[in-house]
Amino acid sequence: TGNLITAKCTEINQLPYAPLRLLLDDLLNLLEASYQKNPQDYILKVKKLASGSEALLSHFSPKISFILNTSQKELSIDVDADKFNEMVARFFLDIFNSLGQTLLIIDDIQWIDQSSLTLLRNISRNLSETSTFILLASRNEDIYHSVLDKNVELLKSNLKYEIELRPFSSDDTKIYIKNL
Repeated sequence: TGNLITAKCTEINQLPYAPLRLLLDDLLNLLEASYQKNPQDYILKVKKLASGSEALLSHFSPKISFILNTSQKELSIDVDADKFNEMVARFFLDIFNSLGQTLLIIDDIQWIDQSSLTLLRNISRNLSETSTFILLASRNEDIYHSVLDKNVELLKSNLKYEIELRPFSSDDTKIYIKNL
């Protein structure tokens, strides 16, 4: 068995890192559930994983700030965007390793914001160190092709497969629902 986490990019919410912040919250919830008998061990684990990057990670995620008992206002970070993304990506990878087999599904990738896309590229560079598989899904309408092509190009060196699926017909949808 493994873990399944889903995230969705939206056309409306273009806040930097929004889908990946939500994804991280879900990953932390999964990690917490694995420590339900010893909640203190969960906090110690997160502190260990965040070691050396506490301020930066607290700025990225209010949940981490809460777990580490840090105030975002008290913390200052002085790193460039590349270093920021590298450190946050390392934290994601460390959580993946802590969780074991995990499938992440990110839907509507055509609407991903640039910051999330850059972070996702950093995560995917070292994904082979983990037992995690990331599935990206997008709409296939013509109006999204230029945006999608640009996003795929940025991730291309780390993509393993691209599968184009046809849309469900109404019969396909009925069969799918019947088998749920």
